[in-house]
This record gives sequence, C-alpha cells and structure tokens, in this order.
Amino acid sequence: MAEQPSTAKTSIDLLQAAGLYPNPNGSFNRIEAFPKLLPKPENTTGDDSKSTQIALSKDIPLNPTTNTSIRIFKPCNLPPNSKLPIIIYFHGGGFIIFSVSTTPSHESCNAMASQFPALILSVEYRLAPEHRLPTAYDDTVEAIVWVREQALGINSCDPWLKDLADFSRVLLMGGSACANIVYYAVVRVPDIDLTPRVSDGEGRKIMPVLGQGYGGDPFLDRQREFVKLLESRGVHVVTRFEDGGHHGVEIFDPKKAQDLYDDMKQFIESE
Repeated sequence: MAEQPSTAKTSIDLLQAAGLYPNPNGSFNRIEAFPKLLPKPENTTGDDSKSTQIALSKDIPLNPTTNTSIRIFKPCNLPPNSKLPIIIYFHGGGFIIFSVSTTPSHESCNAMASQFPALILSVEYRLAPEHRLPTAYDDTVEAIVWVREQALGINSCDPWLKDLADFSRVLLMGGSACANIVYYAVVRVPDIDLTPRVSDGEGRKIMPVLGQGYGGDPFLDRQREFVKLLESRGVHVVTRFEDGGHHGVEIFDPKKAQDLYDDMKQFIESE
C-alpha cells in the first residue's frame, strides 16, 4: 500500500514564535525575551579598590552607514602594563534575534572579560529577515578588518585597545548560529590583507579550534561531523561534549556558563 502524503499542518506562526511582528514597510518589531543593558564605560562606585564591578564596557561605531557597532568590554583592576588577548564575539539568536545589549550576551561578555582576562569585542551585526545572509557574514568580516586597522593605527587606535590589546592574540567566538558566522568569517579571511601578521617562519598556520556542546542539543551530531571534517583538514580541535543539557543551556544555567568560561580560559592559556 502506497504511503499517503501527510496532511498535517502547523498552527505555529514561526515569526511570532521568535518574537517578530512584521510592519507594512518590511521591517519588524521585536519582542525581546530578555531585558537590554546599557554599557558601563566608567566605574560607578568611584573607588576601584573597593568596587564589585568586574568589567567596563562601551559602544563604538563600526559602520555608521549600516548602523553596526562594537561593544568593548575590559576587565577592572588589572595589574600595570597588562596586555590582553582580543576575543571578537558574536552573540547567538538564529541570525534573527538578540543583540550585544541583550542581558545574557552582555553579562557573558562581562564575565569573560574579567575571568580570562581579555578584551571582548561583541559585534552588533545586522539581523535577518530585514538583512538576509550573507549580510551578517559581511559585518563579521568588517569587524575583523576593523581590528586590523586598530592594530595598524589607522584613523587612530581606540584608547582601550591601544593600552591593553595584544594584537598577536586574536580569537573568534560564537555560540549557536554565530558559531556558523565564525566559520564563514574564517573561510573569508584568507582573501583579506590582514597585515600585520605574526609569522612563525613556516608559512600560513592553521589555528586551533575549541568546540563545545551537549547531548540534549539536536545539533550535536552535526557538531561532531564538523569536528571530523576539521580534523581531516589538519585542524587541531579541542572538544568539550557532555551528556545532558540542551541547546543554549549556558544562558539559563550558571554552572554550565562557568564550565564554558573555564574551558575557554584553559584553551586561551594553552595556545
């Protein structure tokens, strides 16, 4: 007996499920699941030695024409003459929701800046569906080029980066959809002049990768396949796959978030 075609229909409006409500002009209103936080460029307690503030943050424009920006996080109470790695960070959200100011994104960057320690550059890239892919990839590459220009001192260097950045240690980080963004950024970067480069005398160096995931995440099987693909191309991959959990569990579980920070800190220090 031949299979009958399925007549099941969904009653779920996928746009509304994501908090997106269309306007007649093609834009969308977004109903945020989390509050948004403003940057804190100054220590609000007035006494660094007694402050409980772990990091400072500020927003700077990336491309005024496209309205993209970068929120920079730097740790408080650093020893004199500190030089820190740069982590260019891309928040998750399925390419369509969240921002650098969304509470989980902001608080994660705050914690990472303090614990690693590092300068965290969280990129406010353009979202779909108003800006379809590859727009987010373009914004990602533009952020990387901006860091290069900061290293070269083009149009002057941001004071925080000038004082604290170790431009020989730049990492890309993304969770959920933005792990995909990071991948495409790495694929595109070889076509860009990233002078100055740090040469080890052996030509182009393949950078190591840290991959992390949980057994309850429906994307885990594809993550494992991706790891195999990278390793087959000679990439050194450090994996942290655990049973249980779920997609984006670190947003809701402080212990899982701390596990991620610990893994990242160890990875940074080992490279």
